[in-house]
Amino acid sequence: MIAAFLLVLTVASCAYWVIACWWVFTFFRTPAEPLPDFAPPVSVLKPVRGLDHEAYENFRSFCQQDYPSYEILFGVNDPADPAVPLVRRLQREFPHLDIRLIVAPVIGYNRKASILHTLAREARHEVLVLSDSDMRVTPAYLRRVVAPLRDEHVGLVTCPYRGEIPLTFTAKLEALYIGVTFLPSVIVARRFLKMRFAMGATNAVRRRDLKRIGGFAAFADYLADDYQLGVRIADLGLRVHLSDYIVSTILGATTFREQWQREVRWAHCNRISRPMEYPGLILSFSTPLAVLLLITTGPSRLGWAVLLLALLLRWMVAWLVTIPTHNAALRQHLIWLPVRDMLTALIWCAGLLSRRVIWRGEAFVLEPGGLLRTPTASSPAAPATFLKPALETVGQTLGLLLHSKSGSTPMIRSTPMVKVLIATHNRGKLREYADLLADVAGDLRVEWLSLDDVGISAEVEETGTTMEENARLKALTYARLSGLLTLADDSGLEVDALGGAPGVQSARWGGPEANDHDRIAKLLEMMKDVPPAERGAQFRCVIAISTPQGEVHTSEGVCRGQIAYEPRGTHGFGYDPIFHVSGLRMTLAEAAPHIKNRISHRAQAVEGIKPVLRRLIAREGGVQ
Repeated sequence: MIAAFLLVLTVASCAYWVIACWWVFTFFRTPAEPLPDFAPPVSVLKPVRGLDHEAYENFRSFCQQDYPSYEILFGVNDPADPAVPLVRRLQREFPHLDIRLIVAPVIGYNRKASILHTLAREARHEVLVLSDSDMRVTPAYLRRVVAPLRDEHVGLVTCPYRGEIPLTFTAKLEALYIGVTFLPSVIVARRFLKMRFAMGATNAVRRRDLKRIGGFAAFADYLADDYQLGVRIADLGLRVHLSDYIVSTILGATTFREQWQREVRWAHCNRISRPMEYPGLILSFSTPLAVLLLITTGPSRLGWAVLLLALLLRWMVAWLVTIPTHNAALRQHLIWLPVRDMLTALIWCAGLLSRRVIWRGEAFVLEPGGLLRTPTASSPAAPATFLKPALETVGQTLGLLLHSKSGSTPMIRSTPMVKVLIATHNRGKLREYADLLADVAGDLRVEWLSLDDVGISAEVEETGTTMEENARLKALTYARLSGLLTLADDSGLEVDALGGAPGVQSARWGGPEANDHDRIAKLLEMMKDVPPAERGAQFRCVIAISTPQGEVHTSEGVCRGQIAYEPRGTHGFGYDPIFHVSGLRMTLAEAAPHIKNRISHRAQAVEGIKPVLRRLIAREGGVQ
């Protein structure tokens, strides 16, 4: 019975490779010519951390584009990053190009998304092209990649890639996987499944569409920022376009440990982000399935025959795939393809066993939907983090005792206290903001106060026609009433099929007597005949911070998703039970509070307001 099942799977896998080969040839048969009259100004965003193999040549290839107007923004988290001198060298070699280096603060666990968040805000042009640091391109790259954006229905352009210059055995195995396993699977996914994903090699997107999904801050705590970008753009009703331009990733020398950690991380990400599709990858395991069949049958003549045919077919398909993808250099490594296929199957199995990943030397645990979090106290680093406050307290106590013994009076420096008003009567909301803003105080002490704490009972009438107008109105009014730095917000649900309703009226929808249950019932009734593809929606939050003197700043956050068919979950409030979060596979009401506080529209708006609030708090405390 098991042997028969394995035989069927092996035959199906061989059929998969024949179909994949045909689709690869079909896709690359007639490359689309770029449109000469469509060349809008472009901002190229390059997040960098450390040095990849031949990094300068990789960077340099982006400075040699046959394109009329573009800028290149390199971003690092650390001003001492070894890539910084290379960027300075590029600026000297290409003085006619607008090349900028930006040091970006870390706003989430995903450092790449953190850098992209800052680069996107600094970019001058509407069209943004994102590319990983280890990519190398030809002069036609920008024209080919940007051209599909002429179609307003295309929201994102992403590129396949191939591995080049592998210097070690493990790098050659990686090049094999990228070139003749992963790339064909992408073409199959494009034909058989909806193209709702992107690849980090290259992504081209309009700034306005990026803003609609909350920017890169919306997934700064996700592992697969490229997948999140693709699925969220698709949720806007826009098309993700797979370009026929193949980018080159320069592999250089890699170790087995590096490769294993990287590919297991990819496997974990695929399983958690797309759990229904992950088992289907078995169809690409023709060699491992044939080996299992051989072991199961004895080995038998049938087992040996199937294994031989599977190997020959796999080698033949791999050879053919290198033709339309212009990857002839890979053919010299095809002898190792069976080893690579067995390794791929092992990595797939490893992706099933744990949610722990290693990324750039840091350990994380993956949560549903691909959210990152730091490991629990069971990890080696956790005890030190846990004991840090206690050790600091012990140190301070010992210092006081030593001063006492010596007869001197300990010198105690008073830390200024800054009071900030959160415009709410809700203690839960006050605590949520205090948690989200815990890192803005610096060396100062901040006391977060509610309206009740300062004795304000007056309600500000929300007469604005937009959420920003209401947030500004509340922040400014309460700041002047209290004499304190004041934070206020306004938020709401915007449903695509209802033209953005209920929007600014979300809290008042259904009349003054309606409660959350009534409003949800009304919305579901209005959406009952709307098909799944048209149930897109987003939560929007606008935060305003105001000084008593009338200086007002705002920040906006968006959480994209779809309207569910029925309420699910017990966390949260308002419309949370019927708001299915993109990429998370659950409603906001089903998400644990610590997850919701990292992905919600309010959390995204908070990240945007933090730099301004940090500056204002420092000014209030006399620290410049």
